[in-house]
Amino acid sequence: MATTASNEIDVKVSAVQFVKISARVNSPQLQRVTIKADGLVPRTYQWTGSGEGVQIGSTEEDRPGDWAFKVTLEASDDGGKTFKPSTVRVDQAQTMSLPPIVIVSVRAESDGDDDYDDAVVHFTYS
Repeated sequence: MATTASNEIDVKVSAVQFVKISARVNSPQLQRVTIKADGLVPRTYQWTGSGEGVQIGSTEEDRPGDWAFKVTLEASDDGGKTFKPSTVRVDQAQTMSLPPIVIVSVRAESDGDDDYDDAVVHFTYS
């Protein structure tokens, strides 16, 4: 588990057919998630939202190979006029099933309670 105050995190996913990406928020403070995917046709996803347990976005990338994503998590104290970087933690888990399922979670802390769930982005792949 790594923690950083940087607002851009690299997530690398290797040798997969598809990857599902989802984001949810657990904060009354407005959160913004930006994900840049590499590839033949680079893509950028940006989702914003606030609330408790609210999903603010999801997508699936569907091509075999290695993937690189840049993830930025930010929060706004003024309703979205300006955003500041959140402190970010990255976790990874893998199931014991065959094929194994891997979940990489990028977690943001923006309101000072150290729960790292103000914005959460999950990358799920096998």
